[in-house]
Amino acid sequence: MESSNVIHVYHKLAQPTVRSHACEADPYGKAGGCAHICLLSGSYKSRTCRCRAGYALGSDGTSCKRPKNELFLFYGKGRPGIIRGLDMSVKSSDEHMVPIEDLVNPRALDFHAETGYIYFADTTSFLIGRQKIDGSGRETILKDESRLIGLLPESEKGVRSGHMVQLCWMYWTDWEEDEVNDSIGRIEQAWMDGSHRQIFVTSNMLWPNGLSLDHRTSTMYWCDAYYDHIERIFLNGTGRMVVYNGKELNHPFGISHYRNYIFWADYMNASIFQLDLLSSEVTLLRSERPPLFGLRVYDAQSQLGKDSFCLSYILHVTHGGR
Repeated sequence: MESSNVIHVYHKLAQPTVRSHACEADPYGKAGGCAHICLLSGSYKSRTCRCRAGYALGSDGTSCKRPKNELFLFYGKGRPGIIRGLDMSVKSSDEHMVPIEDLVNPRALDFHAETGYIYFADTTSFLIGRQKIDGSGRETILKDESRLIGLLPESEKGVRSGHMVQLCWMYWTDWEEDEVNDSIGRIEQAWMDGSHRQIFVTSNMLWPNGLSLDHRTSTMYWCDAYYDHIERIFLNGTGRMVVYNGKELNHPFGISHYRNYIFWADYMNASIFQLDLLSSEVTLLRSERPPLFGLRVYDAQSQLGKDSFCLSYILHVTHGGR
């Protein structure tokens, strides 16, 4: 004992038996029996199961499953840059895709249903990339220091050199920050090879943002971030009109159409809204931290059929512009 420096007192109360808690691993190694995440409640005897992003909690309260991914919204936001999926029902909080992270400003978005890819243009990183909705297949497919613009392909039957052919139009918006000239914003169109370029809409337009097509009625929708309204026009150039200019619009950026609904993402107040075109009723679907960018409806059925081949042209890079 002469060389001892420490003395411990043995008593069973000093090391009480650790009581089991609801998130202890079950015989299969799952915390609390939860497939992904186990959260203890106020009492250590009860718990709640949660799922990782891109999965939905099963009806048993423990399992996690992937949504069918046939129909949902996906959108891009900045600070931090990320692309997320969103159920189209306000009553559901399910995440319909594994988020695409480590981005800066994902402004232009589109998808290819057959392969399950989400395509995105990150304007600050000067790249076009893609990732599958299950989180796999992440890659950069183009990187160039030029402006990235999302395209809306549209097919149209026509005649070229005496033969009936299928023509694919692409549409894009362009504008400059000049509040004096209200015709400086425009929507242009061209064939997919860049030829036959022409201005489609330009009057009474300043900051036109996202474009969306209703293929059933050959109608184009867009939002103007300066005038804070949503407009439409038929693809033959007729029937232009404002469809909504309510107080919820505050610098609208992304827009997408599905059946009788318009969805838009607002850049300033970082909210996603749904507009019923029949009743003009507006519903708030989600609020985020600003800014919000592009918005798309992932509708796998929209890319089926013999006339859907033009939809493979998703994003394009153009030099110049603002």
